[in-house]
Amino acid sequence: MAVFQALIDIIGKADNYEDKKELLIKKLNSFLMDFKKEELCLTRSQAKIKDFDEVILLRDFATDLWNEILMPELREKKSNPCNSVIQGLLNRFLIQVRETLFLLAHNMGLSAISNVRLFMESYAITKYIIDKGDAEAQRFMDYYHYQYCLATKTELKPDFIEKYGERTKSNHFYSIPYGWCSDEKVTGEKLISKVGSAELLDNYHLTCNYIHASPYSTYHVVVADDPTSPISSLFLIDCIRKVTFDLLHLLLEYYFDEKKRKPYMILLSMLVPDLNSKKTEE
Repeated sequence: MAVFQALIDIIGKADNYEDKKELLIKKLNSFLMDFKKEELCLTRSQAKIKDFDEVILLRDFATDLWNEILMPELREKKSNPCNSVIQGLLNRFLIQVRETLFLLAHNMGLSAISNVRLFMESYAITKYIIDKGDAEAQRFMDYYHYQYCLATKTELKPDFIEKYGERTKSNHFYSIPYGWCSDEKVTGEKLISKVGSAELLDNYHLTCNYIHASPYSTYHVVVADDPTSPISSLFLIDCIRKVTFDLLHLLLEYYFDEKKRKPYMILLSMLVPDLNSKKTEE
């Protein structure tokens, strides 16, 4: 619990969030250096670069928030589809944050772009399911069976067909990849649009341009000053930190009432004060 403990230790030692953030970075310097050397395989001199620091700290905060705070509470309650889906989405999100930082650290920005798009989709799907509730989460979970059967060329279970109907062109449940959504003709773009952030939608469109072997991506990668990073690493890192912050903010609002989430919101605000200020103004 590196970040949690450090945040608690410095909470009363500065007058504003910006100063607290500086204290936090200094206090966690050893943790950050070790992570960059051991997890990202950087040299000591490379690890001194601070480009990844905020995202690393947000990732550690998110891991502890889920494992140490939320999971013990959820275990005491009856399991529900929403919690199961959120856990799966968050776990994959956190795994791929580390993977993406590794790619960016080793000048593999082109490979990192698809992960950055996935982060946006994970956040949008999480919000959509939270807004819709357990029935939608159950559809998400059940859809695994359909995709599994497609992949393994096996028959759908009879009870699955009874629940969702026969596989026909008119039955939108069987469309790929968003047939599980109760809203019809949903796409990744529509899910991102539902979040209501023009910046997020613009960034999603940008990353979409590079993840397929389309004429656009082929041409722009070839003519880019750095074909391995047609989108700058700093831009991608900023996308990750913003989506991670928004996802954490969403989970805190979903799982805690205002009084209970307040201390965690304060801790999160100390990590990324600029994003907190922007969220407050919205």
